[in-house]
Order: sequence, then structure tokens, then C-alpha cells
Amino acid sequence: MLEPYVSGHHERSIVIVEDDPDLQALLVQSLALQGFRVEAVGSALELYRLLGQRKVDVVIVDLGLPDLDGMEIARFLRQQTAIGIIAITANTAPDTRLRFFENGADLFFAKPIDCRELAVAARGLIQRLRATSVPAHPEAAVTVIPAPAPVPVPDSQGPHWLIDNSGWTISAPGGQPMHLSAKEMRLVTILCRSPGEPVIREVLHDALGYANNLDGDRALEALVRRLRSKLKLVGDDTTPIQTVHGVGYLFSAPVVIR
Repeated sequence: MLEPYVSGHHERSIVIVEDDPDLQALLVQSLALQGFRVEAVGSALELYRLLGQRKVDVVIVDLGLPDLDGMEIARFLRQQTAIGIIAITANTAPDTRLRFFENGADLFFAKPIDCRELAVAARGLIQRLRATSVPAHPEAAVTVIPAPAPVPVPDSQGPHWLIDNSGWTISAPGGQPMHLSAKEMRLVTILCRSPGEPVIREVLHDALGYANNLDGDRALEALVRRLRSKLKLVGDDTTPIQTVHGVGYLFSAPVVIR
């Protein structure tokens, strides 16, 4: 295990799970120079031991590891912790990206990795997680968004949209549920991870299996139009899905997911 880089009282802590020693060393050095506290391990077992010893903000996990699949690690982290998850892999097939997101990854990077872009993404993810942190309760039935792990909905919760994962429905405050398609459900769930925060188009392309080109943009825009039309039917003829020009989309209203 590489020694951690310590950046001070409000340090941002990252653990890299990567069994390629050259890439491991490159990522540690690059992220440390950007002010992160960085540690690297080569297996899931080493990661789990480390998580029992100290607080970690973000785990960067490779797909192929000697003991566990990176997706299994992502699923465990999402179910049991409030840690941010960044997936990295040389496998850029749309199905791989989708499976990583389905298993809880917040961001996805294909190898070879631009270390500067990775650092910016990690810093933004940590800022969002710290701004929206809520004590996790894995057994709770309801998750208040924004929150990376399930928490009880307080009795004082104000008007909010409601997403039902089991029924694939969304409801406006006080309204009736509207059934969503698989892609519509995926899109709204990603946007609701950080309400009020824009999600860039590239992340949405990856999560929805669209190409990062003009055709992918058109497919995403068509999906957003269909979803907005549905939300207007259950709301007050307005939609909380807003366009952030030149960036992507955001969900602008309070929302609860269960």
C-alpha cells in the first residue's frame, strides 16, 4: 500500500483500487499533486481493511481485480457506505458503463485516463457529497435525495416529488403516480442524485448507453422531451427538469426516492 498524501484538516481522501502498479503510481502522484490525500490498494480485501481504519471520501475502482469484480465493490460501497464511487476500466462497451452505474458508480472514466479531468471530477464529487451528506441507515426503506445512502424521511418533510423504484413511477407533490420507462427512470434517478446540481451530458450519455456524439445528443434530448411531457401531466404543467445550456440537465425540485 502506498503512503497517503496529507493535505491538511479539511483534506479530501481518495483510495484507488487498481492492480496495475504503473497506473496505480501515476494516479497516486497526479492526485496527490492536486491536493488530495491518496492511498492505493491492489485488491478488494485491502480496500475493505482500509475502510475499517479511516474515513474515505471517494473510491476509484478498476473493473478487473484479482479477488472481486469492480462492480461488486461498487455495489457493496453504495449499499453500505456514503462514499463516492468513480469507476475506471479499459472496457468502454455501453453495457459495462450501464452496469457500473446500476451498481452505484457516480462517475465513469475510460482508460487511458486524463488525470487532470479525474482530479476535477473527484473534487466536484466530494464537494457535492459533503454538501448533501445525511447520516446513512442501510435498513431504512426511504431515501431522501440528495443523499448517497438510505435515510428515514422526517415527518416535517415539505412538498416533494416522489420516485418509486419498485413500481417505476414518479409523482408530483400530492399528485398521482405516473409510470416511467426504463430509460426515463434511469435518467430521472441520475438527475436526482444531486438536485439543483447539473449533470453533464457525457455522464448521461454513458449511463443511458448513448454515444458521445451528435446522435447521442439527439437521443438524450428526445428522452428529456418525453420525460418532461409526462412530468407536466402529473404536476402543475411545469417540469423540474431544467436545461443547463452548454452543460447538461438538472432536477430543480425537492425529491424523495424509495
